Amino acid sequence: MPPDIGFRPVVPADEPMLAGWIAQPHWARWWGPAKEEAATVHAHIADPEVGPFVFTLDGRDAGYIQWWRPDGAWEIPVEAPPATTRGIDMSIARTDDLGRGLGPSVLRSFVERLAAEGITRFVIDPAPDNVAARRAYAKAGFVEVAHGTHMDGAYVLMVRDVPPVRR
Repeated sequence: MPPDIGFRPVVPADEPMLAGWIAQPHWARWWGPAKEEAATVHAHIADPEVGPFVFTLDGRDAGYIQWWRPDGAWEIPVEAPPATTRGIDMSIARTDDLGRGLGPSVLRSFVERLAAEGITRFVIDPAPDNVAARRAYAKAGFVEVAHGTHMDGAYVLMVRDVPPVRR
């Protein structure tokens, strides 16, 4: 039976847990230095341009996922991204949860949640050599559309478009 996936906004009390997750080797490989990344997550709590969440599996805190508003500088291949576009970043907390197919399920659920709020385009930017993430994102419906480089290094731009939800 698939796990029950939930999302709850990050609160300051989550910061020690998140800092521990970020410092793990399977996160540190793809994220920046743990102290800097933990400070960035802290700043996201009050940033209206980012929506940081802890995702849960059967009620257990299991990872981090966030949406962010693209500014059009590199994220999507159009000059000015529409207001209905969000970027997504995510990581699974525990190494024993890696390779279980959870990433695509969590990502699909998060996209569905945001689509219900009117978001129709989603972008994600894994590193080219993060083959596991690229595979998971493809299983969640994302398509590779471009390769590029930004301040964090090389990336593969992946996009998923969803039809508007009718209310």
